[in-house]
Amino acid sequence: IESNKDKKIDKKNEKREENRKFEMLEKYYPKSFEKVSREKLEKWNKEGAWKPYEHLEYESAFFSFLPNCFFKLRNLISRPFTFHLFKCCQLSVGEILLIFLEIALVASLGSVLILSDLENRGEAMGELSSILLGISFASSGKNLLPHLLLGMPWERQVMFHKFNAFAAIACGAAHGIIEGLGRHNSLSGLILASSMGAIIIFSFVYLRRYCYSLFYIMHLLIVVVIIVYSIFHEAPGGLIGAGVWIFDILVRVILIARIAFKTQKTELFAMPGGIVRVEVTPKRGKKFYFRGGQYVFICIPKAQIWEFHPISVSNCSFDEKIVLHFKKVGPWTKKVCRLVEKLG
Repeated sequence: IESNKDKKIDKKNEKREENRKFEMLEKYYPKSFEKVSREKLEKWNKEGAWKPYEHLEYESAFFSFLPNCFFKLRNLISRPFTFHLFKCCQLSVGEILLIFLEIALVASLGSVLILSDLENRGEAMGELSSILLGISFASSGKNLLPHLLLGMPWERQVMFHKFNAFAAIACGAAHGIIEGLGRHNSLSGLILASSMGAIIIFSFVYLRRYCYSLFYIMHLLIVVVIIVYSIFHEAPGGLIGAGVWIFDILVRVILIARIAFKTQKTELFAMPGGIVRVEVTPKRGKKFYFRGGQYVFICIPKAQIWEFHPISVSNCSFDEKIVLHFKKVGPWTKKVCRLVEKLG
């Protein structure tokens, strides 16, 4: 049982700690910090009360029409699949199962197509390549079934996009070799195979990491060539997948247009330790809704118009401004830091 004297000491310590925090904030963020009353602070604490992940209303704007109970149930069901069996492997149990399922699907589909027509094995490999190309296109979207059903983020789904692309190229090469040996040459097929090979070269990990703009531009250009020559080469599987990918892009464009808000100003500050602070102030009466722990993709055209980088939101969701911080570590962040230091 605490005495009244102990409670008074605790309250004094709490007040002293609050004052110390305010002094620290005023010291490091003099331009953006404003002192707030205790009543306002208590109101903010009530409004920003933490809630468990499964009680969030939605995690993707495209799935916002689904009831909250769906996400809670999905989280409970998918929890065992998020377990990591091996410390040296970044893959979870669910991802390992999906990989084996995909390998089994490709093997069984290839066997059925080849066994159904042994005389035209080249055609069967071409059909399989077309189907895998379509799955590769479809798996590059951001509003996908694995995300909806398993809660798998887009960053983890890219692995399946790559796997399907490699499998499609391998089957396409086998199709070209068999048909070539049979002296059935096709200009559209040759261009399609060359484009798929080129996309692998321009997706090489070091090129993607250190020359991201080149990777991004070439990726988009080659994808357009693949779609065009899929029509000429009569590869319907690739076109269906491309349609799903284009639909996903349209959905994202509509969502961005719907939730877009105009800003009053955006300020960048160079801070000690090679850190850049970004403050976005919405126009009066507008608000950007977000949850703690979420991140946004930002583009700074003066640094690099093609690059969007994921940055975590640093402040609380009931603040008026949006505040981001990132450290000078890579080429893009170094370029932004130099830009801020130069322009002020």
